[in-house]
Amino acid sequence: RLIQERAEDALRVCEAGLAEVSGTKGLAQFYVSLLQSEGRLEDAVAFMDRWIPENPDCAPIYNAYSNALENVGRLGDAMDACRQGIAVQPFYPELHFNLGRMLGSVNQLTEALPALDTAAEQFGRQETAFATKWREESESMAERLRSEIATGRGVLSGSREPASTRDWDLAVFVAVQE
Repeated sequence: RLIQERAEDALRVCEAGLAEVSGTKGLAQFYVSLLQSEGRLEDAVAFMDRWIPENPDCAPIYNAYSNALENVGRLGDAMDACRQGIAVQPFYPELHFNLGRMLGSVNQLTEALPALDTAAEQFGRQETAFATKWREESESMAERLRSEIATGRGVLSGSREPASTRDWDLAVFVAVQE
């Protein structure tokens, strides 16, 4: 709650920390989440455009980047960011989930299904309530996708709204820090 009430102060602290310490991945991810929560979507994308080339080896950063790109309407670039992150770290379930969700939203159902299945499998290997929730969400979305493929209905309905990905990034950052 303190972060929500004093977001500008938190942003200044992040900016100072990022200026002092190169390669602070967790701080960069948190900073992007803060920018997005403040509605500064273009700033989040611009920061990641500069930051990723210097730090290309961190899947959570690609996940935050894909969310920021999606939130500014650059869905193709967001899916590319997911794919780049998967290439860096193939066992990062959030990237598979987001890629599957986005592919489903643009009617690429047969491509979305393996991504969602992979996300469910990878979340299933983690023994936390957080991972269980996302495994169940992945399985549910994959089942809806199979149904839509079977009936020929097309676009995956009921996908999460892009804005909720900010909550996901913040929760991941907090979980990693604990």
